[in-house]
Amino acid sequence: MSFSKIGLFIFLLLGIALQANAQSLDFFGLKKKPTYHNHFAVILYDGKPIVKEGDGPLTLDFGNRGILSVATINRTTKEVLPTEPIGFKVGVRDYKSNTRWMYSEKTFYELDLNKLIINAEMGYELFFMVVDRKYSLSRNAVLVMDGC
Repeated sequence: MSFSKIGLFIFLLLGIALQANAQSLDFFGLKKKPTYHNHFAVILYDGKPIVKEGDGPLTLDFGNRGILSVATINRTTKEVLPTEPIGFKVGVRDYKSNTRWMYSEKTFYELDLNKLIINAEMGYELFFMVVDRKYSLSRNAVLVMDGC
């Protein structure tokens, strides 16, 4: 085989490979790839983060009344300070049947716990879903308890 035929063969294989991967290639780093989950967020109860040490679930007493929200946090200080409110949706997990259902299709920035508790019972788990993938809400569930 001559060098021209080998070069043509390599060029043909390279063309096929590039065509097959054309959608996912990033030539010379010019295409900016999206970054997800790089802003940390917490669930707030009356403007203060719901915090629990360890791996157990976050909890709220069944008798609590107030405002639930989700916000990014400033992690540069020792205190956990909310900085930017985030849109979220709420679901409920029925502890008896382990069924999850959406509380509402609406996106919330604040939610009155009184309205939410009407549809829940003690032992239900509220789970929060952020509507933008750039936020990380790792502790996204709150267990409604009787205070024990």
